[in-house]
Amino acid sequence: AAMAGAPYELEHRIVVNGEVKWVQERAELEFDAAGRLLRGVGTVFDITGRKLAEDRLRLAGSVFESTHEGVTIADASGKILDVNPAFCDITGYSREEVLGKNPSILRSDRQGPEFYEAMWQAILGRGYWRGEIWNRRKDGEIYPEFLTISAVRDAQGAVSHFVGVFADISQLKQHERQLERMAHY
Repeated sequence: AAMAGAPYELEHRIVVNGEVKWVQERAELEFDAAGRLLRGVGTVFDITGRKLAEDRLRLAGSVFESTHEGVTIADASGKILDVNPAFCDITGYSREEVLGKNPSILRSDRQGPEFYEAMWQAILGRGYWRGEIWNRRKDGEIYPEFLTISAVRDAQGAVSHFVGVFADISQLKQHERQLERMAHY
């Protein structure tokens, strides 16, 4: 910056009272007639909170992408905003195919309307529902899953999003059937 005579902006760490802080520094440089640097005039902002928030977001994104459970994020009206790679692996749908759609595209019709009514009463009343449900993959195969749906509320307490986290429990159900068969026959 001094050689170019240009203003500069940079982020760096400093230690204040033994604690590491992140700062953003912006300055303009002033030179004399001979081109010698006289001074820099600028500001320094504490951006530690922002850096910590960025780290938390990066971690949350990493968890979302790498978990083996399917994750669905929907808005308050039920439109899918995002799904993780495990969702696609389990259901057979691509992310692009489900964005903007309702998660009911997975419905197998093995549960009746009273099941879904009770499920939504729990989600809106307690803030979550957890249990087994039968859903349908893109290829039509019906499969069991263990599902948790949570309501996410905004600062005013209104539901802003729904998050569904599920695991395909097909192998577990198959193992249960084998054990039952062995116990009874």
